[in-house]
Amino acid sequence: MSESGARNEAEGVYTAGPVGRHLLRMAVPASTALLFIFLADLVTLFYISLLRDERLIAAVGLSRFIEYVVISIGLAFASAATVQVSQPLGAGDKALAARRATSCLVVTMVVLSAAMGLAQVFRGAVLVSFVEPGAVFDAADLYLEIALYSVPLAAVSLVTGAILRGAGDVRRSVAVTVSGSLVALVVSPALIFWAGLGLEGAAWALLADRATSAALGVGFVIFKYRLLKLPDLFETVRDAGAVLAIAGPAALSELATPTIWLLATWWVAAFGDSALAAWALLARITLLAGCGIMGLTIALNPVLGQNYGAGDTGRTAASLRSAAVFSACYVVAVWALFASTSGLISRMFDLTAEASGIVHVYALYGFAAFIPASMAALCRPVFYHFGRSFWTTALDWMANVMTLLALVLLVGMPDGEPVAFALGGAAAVCAVPIGRALAGFLSLGLAWRLVARMGAREPSPKDAA
Repeated sequence: MSESGARNEAEGVYTAGPVGRHLLRMAVPASTALLFIFLADLVTLFYISLLRDERLIAAVGLSRFIEYVVISIGLAFASAATVQVSQPLGAGDKALAARRATSCLVVTMVVLSAAMGLAQVFRGAVLVSFVEPGAVFDAADLYLEIALYSVPLAAVSLVTGAILRGAGDVRRSVAVTVSGSLVALVVSPALIFWAGLGLEGAAWALLADRATSAALGVGFVIFKYRLLKLPDLFETVRDAGAVLAIAGPAALSELATPTIWLLATWWVAAFGDSALAAWALLARITLLAGCGIMGLTIALNPVLGQNYGAGDTGRTAASLRSAAVFSACYVVAVWALFASTSGLISRMFDLTAEASGIVHVYALYGFAAFIPASMAALCRPVFYHFGRSFWTTALDWMANVMTLLALVLLVGMPDGEPVAFALGGAAAVCAVPIGRALAGFLSLGLAWRLVARMGAREPSPKDAA
């Protein structure tokens, strides 16, 4: 491909043609990529369940909740990378996009490496606040120690995948994610069973997964698009402010979800290892089921960013409207599927009767709240591009306050003292989606108001292209 052809391929690919088609074109493969990530995670948990020790399921779940806090910071920098790259590409400035992409990657690596180091130092103190020293504690500590070393690799794969999406290359962005997940699907059983490493093998498989994705992502961004270059200290320092202006509030927003999941884990853990094992499984099912919403959010970021950068008001509004409709339809369909298969899922993972009951209640009632709750994630790209990143932070932490309120009212205080009701572990796991539902309604209203304020305009002639 000629230099001009490569340049055109990475410039403004979403500023013409039907917006809904662009969203689906990117959301479907992005969701597929995420599906591989969470499916590999769920399959690994299934392998661990074959060891016939429910305490190991609880240990992996607790470890991943804690690790998710650190990984969520990387997700924030990935969002910043998409914004920083897609806008100059939409405006036709590839050199600026390459400089910003490089700065994003360097800043992300520095921040995530520091976060990983802190997590390693304090992991024991964090774990003991959830479970007493014993089998679950020891297994969780072993898994978490190895898994945390893969965090910088995860940061590289997240940012390079975001750069590729900002350039409009859906196929290679998917390949970055899927490659690591495929490695994990093969390596996990080999290490867990054939090598006899058990839980430790699952942790090493996670590291192999992220190393593969990081290597492929860097290769694509450098050799295909030349959107990474040798870092320049002065440029990185100069760009760091713009990166952190998006990633900072985004990180606070991304941290809201793992924080409330950890707090819910605190309540759930009080009901024993079976409840904690059910919560670990439900967390992975929720993430797997949410792949469509995450894919839509990923798709909306560059589509909205390029059209906003090009000054096209009508297409910017159409992006949000189409994404909201797709989101609602998707969640209803997944809810019906989950509710009808909850019993089968419990049997597959050999859960106890207590854990199976918690899964059943969540599938029938708790998951329904994700219909409005999904809108909170979907509206984040709107707030980022309109310079309202702090709104996502406020809304997500407001959702956490509502979740805490639901936990206290439905379950009681952490020490077991009832306040209004004492509905047990099933109510504790349902409190998370209930708390996020209100934030979803409010997010959609605020995002739509921002887009509407851009001003009315005639439909773009590019829509017919």
